[in-house]
Amino acid sequence: MMKRGKAIGCLMTCGLLLFGAAGCGSGNAVQLNYDTGIQGNHYNTEIFGKNDTVTWGADPGGIYVSKEQSEEYGGYYYTYITGTSAGYYGNYNIGYLPPEYKEQGIVGAAIRCYRSKDLFNWEPAGAMMDGFSVACYETDWESWKDNGNCWAPEVIFDGGKYYMFYNMVAKESAAESVTRGGFYIGVAESDTPVGPFRSVQKDEGGKNVPPVNFEANLDLGGHMPVIDISPFKDPKDGKRYIYFKAEVSSDTVTNALDNGCHFYCMEMENWTTPKYDSIKLVLAPNAITVTTDEGAEAALKLQGKQETGHIDDVVDHYVMEGPQCIEHSGKYYLTYSVNGYTDPSYSVWQAVGNSPMGPFTKISREQGNPIISGRELDYANGSGHHTFIDNGSEIYAVYHVHGNQTSMESSPGRFLFSDRVHFTENGIVVNGPSDYLQWLPESVSGYKNFAKTATIEVKGGGTGKDFLTDEIIPVYAYNANQAYSKEGDIEITFKFDKAVTVRAIMIYNSQKVETAFSKIDVIEFALAEKADFMSKDYEKAVIYDLEYPKAYLSETDEFAYNPCAPAVADFNSIKVTSVTVKISGGSKLLTENRDGSKNLAIDISEIVILGV
Repeated sequence: MMKRGKAIGCLMTCGLLLFGAAGCGSGNAVQLNYDTGIQGNHYNTEIFGKNDTVTWGADPGGIYVSKEQSEEYGGYYYTYITGTSAGYYGNYNIGYLPPEYKEQGIVGAAIRCYRSKDLFNWEPAGAMMDGFSVACYETDWESWKDNGNCWAPEVIFDGGKYYMFYNMVAKESAAESVTRGGFYIGVAESDTPVGPFRSVQKDEGGKNVPPVNFEANLDLGGHMPVIDISPFKDPKDGKRYIYFKAEVSSDTVTNALDNGCHFYCMEMENWTTPKYDSIKLVLAPNAITVTTDEGAEAALKLQGKQETGHIDDVVDHYVMEGPQCIEHSGKYYLTYSVNGYTDPSYSVWQAVGNSPMGPFTKISREQGNPIISGRELDYANGSGHHTFIDNGSEIYAVYHVHGNQTSMESSPGRFLFSDRVHFTENGIVVNGPSDYLQWLPESVSGYKNFAKTATIEVKGGGTGKDFLTDEIIPVYAYNANQAYSKEGDIEITFKFDKAVTVRAIMIYNSQKVETAFSKIDVIEFALAEKADFMSKDYEKAVIYDLEYPKAYLSETDEFAYNPCAPAVADFNSIKVTSVTVKISGGSKLLTENRDGSKNLAIDISEIVILGV
């Protein structure tokens, strides 16, 4: 029988934050009351955010619009989600269209758009009715009546315009049974991030056709349907590319692919004009890397080679979708989802290359895969189909999770999650899936993480001091040891070059339950001046017994544990010159390992000190 550490109490005030004289300790000190932000979820939304299954959305694409880019629409994150269109034809039955729509030849609206200041609280933002962003015209090449196939929209801003990519069934395919065999690449453009986006049409003999049409421009012997189109503009040279997943089989394209889960990259002259000859195969299922012979047809017909690897290292299960490319320090990361969206193991993986067209090599499990997976958690099954959103100083991954953690079939749908993105020597790291408090982007809250700028002193040694302030929350097995670790008592002091005003501290626990703390015994603030709410001058302010929230623990299973979730204290602002965190060796969550042996180590994944 495993044993929990000694039961503890938590001094807390939800709502008003007060103070009183210190009841214990030494010196001239004031004891701070604080809010943990857990009970009843009454956390301070000006500082913290939290993922919850509140905002419905699947396969999100997203962008950030700055105030410099647009005074009217700037300062918001925008996301666009898989969804049906609304109107006379829609599966989503509005039941009517405004008269002014009909007068303009609009027969419906498609693809919902949301916006958010903080990535956690979203509101409908599309310029069309009910938050939709695409105007559907009777003259469009798209068969909007088959709008259930309008999937995975992504938007990019370039040259003063917003371009949206999606897959859609063309009218010429709609007469047949609607399958993926009828998918084409859709491109729509708008002057604003909320739309209305208008589909781009190409005129061929007086007939509107899709602007990207593989069978009309390549000798394929048939149609090559694609889904999950993702635009990428290389920050190094400005060249434009799209990535997409080919969905074909031998009975739809002669001598083409026998498996429909290959990723391709194609350079674009502009966002509506392809360079067909540039097509390259860049990723294939259960292959570590692929190379193909020169020429688009060679790539499409798999004329080249694949380097296979150990199935334990590369597990795609012949399903790959949702490609995304992001560049960092000269490396290009091609990320993608595996296992199919209804599978609880739906998750995001990564491959790395030296150019937008690869070749890309998949990273092993031991190095850094997957980068988003909720399979081992009880709140984030089906975590995948992501987008990266860069606000200019921080990057976030926005993705969906299942609303029902037991069965996708009975699920109320998929919902949006957001977590921070970092880069290491092994590749991309995502701080999630998380269902605990995060600190908001500084650009949103105005609160800075002063722990990163402090001089750190640890008493009595320990290992991994630098991991305390790298802002990476190590939620996976491959980075579980990237934490500060010490046996016995812990004392960590953050010293600032000049006094700073702080109002919250977050201490992230271990990734492993065996090395988790049960409480923070003391947090000590060296005061630089008397705060407005204090009755007199004090040398220090202190918090005693900051408990690791029981909300992250199971009452029946001692090993059931939410990896890395933080203990949080939110208090009235104080001006300080240093912050000291103390944890006694006895404040462990478990007193024994799984095998009954003693384990004296305590791990801390991260410490965040927020202030202005």
